[in-house]
Amino acid sequence: MNVLVTCFSASGKIGGIAEALANKLDAQYVNIEPSIGFLKGIDSMRSYFKLKAGIKPCQTDLSDVDHLVIVSTAATASASSYIMKYASSLTNCEGKNSPQ
Repeated sequence: MNVLVTCFSASGKIGGIAEALANKLDAQYVNIEPSIGFLKGIDSMRSYFKLKAGIKPCQTDLSDVDHLVIVSTAATASASSYIMKYASSLTNCEGKNSPQ
């Protein structure tokens, strides 16, 4: 079973938790990073207005991934614009099941 754990962490706290989870699951870990510097208020506005955010290149091909775990904070009402960008960039998801 091939597991991929991904995370965007502005402060690094959630990233540490995600990385510990990846280690516990013997999984790959991908840190979602903004393509330009992160500004907390700007990300909140991007999420609220559903604006696009740029991320650095990272693993988005799920052809060899059985399970994807996206770790995020619950500090805002909507997912981080960086996580949304990552999710919209995923490829080779066809035929994979999502939890019911």
